[in-house]
Amino acid sequence: MTDDALAHGPLRTAWRGKWIWTEDVAADRNVYAHFSRPFTCDTEATLDIAITADSHYMLYLDGRFIARGPARAHLEYYTVDTFSLPVSSGDHALVVLVHHVGEVNATMMLGRPGLLADVTLTVDGNIEDLSTGADWQAKPSKAWKRDLPCMMSHFGFWEELDLACLDGECTSHGWHFVFVIGEPGCGPWTRLVTRSVEPVEYHRVSLKEIVNSGTWSGGTDDPIPSVTVASRERHPGNVSPTCTFERENGYVTIDFGRTVSGYVIFICRCTHPGAIIEVSYDELLTQEGAVNPERTYAHMTDRFILPAGEGEYSTTHPRGFRYVTLDVTAMSGAVTIEAMWALEETYPFRLQGAFQSSDAQLYRFMVKSAENVRICTTDCFTDCSTRERVHWTEDLYMHSRAAAYAFGDTAMMRHALFQAAQCALPDGRINGFMPSERTNCAFAASSIMWLHTLVDYWEHAGHEDIEALMPTVKRAIACIETQMDEDRLIARWPAGQFWDWAPVELEGCLLLTNAAYAWALTRLCAYAVFAELGHNLQVRADRLREAAHARFWDAERGFYRDAIPAEGQTPIYSQQANTMAVLVGICPKAERVPLLRRIIDPANLGPVPVGEDSLKAHNRPSSDKLVPMGTLWFAHFLVQALFENGMVEEALAQMRFFWGAYDDLPTFPETRIQHGNTGMCHGWAAGPAYLLPAYVLGMQPVDAGWREARFAPHPGDVALAGGTFRTPHGELSAHWHRQESRYHARLTVPDGVSLRVVLPDREEMLIGPTEWQGEWA
Repeated sequence: MTDDALAHGPLRTAWRGKWIWTEDVAADRNVYAHFSRPFTCDTEATLDIAITADSHYMLYLDGRFIARGPARAHLEYYTVDTFSLPVSSGDHALVVLVHHVGEVNATMMLGRPGLLADVTLTVDGNIEDLSTGADWQAKPSKAWKRDLPCMMSHFGFWEELDLACLDGECTSHGWHFVFVIGEPGCGPWTRLVTRSVEPVEYHRVSLKEIVNSGTWSGGTDDPIPSVTVASRERHPGNVSPTCTFERENGYVTIDFGRTVSGYVIFICRCTHPGAIIEVSYDELLTQEGAVNPERTYAHMTDRFILPAGEGEYSTTHPRGFRYVTLDVTAMSGAVTIEAMWALEETYPFRLQGAFQSSDAQLYRFMVKSAENVRICTTDCFTDCSTRERVHWTEDLYMHSRAAAYAFGDTAMMRHALFQAAQCALPDGRINGFMPSERTNCAFAASSIMWLHTLVDYWEHAGHEDIEALMPTVKRAIACIETQMDEDRLIARWPAGQFWDWAPVELEGCLLLTNAAYAWALTRLCAYAVFAELGHNLQVRADRLREAAHARFWDAERGFYRDAIPAEGQTPIYSQQANTMAVLVGICPKAERVPLLRRIIDPANLGPVPVGEDSLKAHNRPSSDKLVPMGTLWFAHFLVQALFENGMVEEALAQMRFFWGAYDDLPTFPETRIQHGNTGMCHGWAAGPAYLLPAYVLGMQPVDAGWREARFAPHPGDVALAGGTFRTPHGELSAHWHRQESRYHARLTVPDGVSLRVVLPDREEMLIGPTEWQGEWA
């Protein structure tokens, strides 16, 4: 198996263009540059473009925006975007703005500044080569302030943009011919891969309301704009559709009604150059009705220095927000904010109708969960759209399951699996986020949940390209085995064992880590495609379960410990660890239901953890109570365990308890209790998008690409449910309803799918194509 096999799209090896930059510089930081290639055509023509850049590009044709890119990628598998554009006769200009970040972070690799494009103009069958090379022209930009600290450690910089300077840079003066770096294939971009997932799409989002406007005073003069903005005193005034501030400092706060991932666009008119608008973003408001851009550890403010006149402005890079505050420093003139809206940038998911129900609350859970994942997916799955925007490996387990069920999409799951394999560490661990050189967050969960997602991909997609990932699987399992003790339990991990925002154990031999790994081994050994991993996976999983039960079970308390505590510390008992002990079979079968009843009993639970703060050493919990779920992410495992142990009423009650607490919010939050460093729309909170179609409706794949599926409904108190699933073989659908004391079901099974119907009084196998109707008590 060659490394080429890990390319997540077609390798592009034939190139006309060369890598170029403004000058011969191997490294730079937070630098913007313009590139241009004018051309003329006598008749209508077609412009074919294949383009990439390090780190970001914005492509324009005759001043018209075409696209942003590339999708984030490992430097050895760098992404290329392709476009085919009609061109009229006349003079034209192809212009590219490139931003090179040049800072190690969690969303991209360091690289070097560069632009590469194959550009061909086809006129009446004749091809003119316009590809990047020595005849392209460049102009370094001075409009963006470069000497900035990072917006936060996970991605690049905020923007301080002199718009008058930018306007001047777009003239015909000051261009020079580029420096040619080298042929495609030169380092650090050793492979160039055509984008394997659909490009993002854009939608205009109107503001819901103007929350507040007025004047501001005071504040520090800090070099970080968000610190300055956060320190100001605000004096609310009258709210109006347009806001004019004349020789005064003013602000306006708007609400988009939900979290948006994209760009704030505003039209303003300025009588004198040099006025300043600072745009701040968040998902919460202060008591004064403004955004606090320092609420999290990201500096969430961009600064624009305005030219005279009227213009439409936005940032170069996307931001996440529900609320936006514009602070105006009018200087000696007047500034009028005439209009504002957002341009949302997300992956083109489409709902497939996997769960409809007569229960309005459960249906809302489904739709909101899908919305969480949609908002948090751009060129990859991201944890959230606000403070991090990171492709976390642990999180992709829930993102990808929700996407598979809610949207019938496995392309992004495949993309995530391959990118994680590309970014695997030399010792076999899967990195915590990707693509990145940073390895400090390569948690145990990253490697183990990647194995789970691999099985999910096989069940939902069934693609043979999974074989390309097998060397990575073997290295990951081999690495995990090296972390075991004499009882064959995972006893340590080089970068920590984060599982939940809750004061559970983080180091040493943990029940959570061992349980998740035993579960992964069992799932892997269920399919022949993973047979090369060894014939004894199930034996190893069973031994691990037995050893975990022996070590962590506390018969006196009737609960599992999270770990054997260090000397001088009392043990921690948590809902998280006990849930996993049941779900993966560490707990003996006869004891599972009684244990589940105890861990959902409110009398046994301590206070709900407060996000990241709960992990601090001084917040170590008392042993008298169980640590409750800190997030909806881990709550979904509890609901799944209840369903799988026949506790349907309790499963539905817990789902309504956990997710119903946020009925007044448009999306589900990262943590159960919101605090300073949290988000209000997080992909890992999307559990109902999986739980409702898989358990309440009852449809799950159990073999490659839905080749075999199971219909095992869990109605509880739900009177009606239905759903349709886009499988590789066609649409599979199920609908059932309760009439008096009996349930009536209708199933449609496409050709190529075998559906096992599991009802309380019988089982039968349906071979598609077929339609089936039945009933049960």
